[in-house]
Amino acid sequence: MTGRPAVHCSIDGCANPVAARGMCTMHYKRVRKHGNPHHITRKTPPMQRRHGHSWVGGKATPEYNAWSSMKSRCNSPTAPQYKNYGARGITVCARWANSFEAFLDDMGEKPDLGYSLERIDNNGNYEPSNCKWATPHEQSRNRRTTNYVDVDGERVCLTAASQRTGIPRSTLRRRLATGWPLERALQP
Repeated sequence: MTGRPAVHCSIDGCANPVAARGMCTMHYKRVRKHGNPHHITRKTPPMQRRHGHSWVGGKATPEYNAWSSMKSRCNSPTAPQYKNYGARGITVCARWANSFEAFLDDMGEKPDLGYSLERIDNNGNYEPSNCKWATPHEQSRNRRTTNYVDVDGERVCLTAASQRTGIPRSTLRRRLATGWPLERALQP
């Protein structure tokens, strides 16, 4: 059985097998895209060239990560959190959908690394009037599963009501679950 001997890339120093026109896949793609098999690009997203904020020191900034993750949660059915966002009908406003600059203009930079993007109304969309940078503590109190009650005319989560009244949260939850009227449940 006679076979053709393995032919290597014609570019000096490259031992990869030939893919097309005497070059390996990598060098052939460089020629097709840049006209030069030796062309090397710095792997930096095009967004950096526009405003310089999305990538700093080879890493995405926290603001860029928040914007990118927000879009992924809402638009990509393969994203792990899509079921809690895009599948529920949560969308990204047109202004932010394709413009990191617009997102950054509206939201500004994170006050601190511990902050994350929060929707004020959990059933609302990602838009300037419904988003803010929030602490983990604020985020934990703004979930779909959070129980809210009205205390002195203000709607607060059960934990805040517990802190205001001095009644343990578990006691408040148990009282409300067994059908106590709110006024009675909030009395020590």
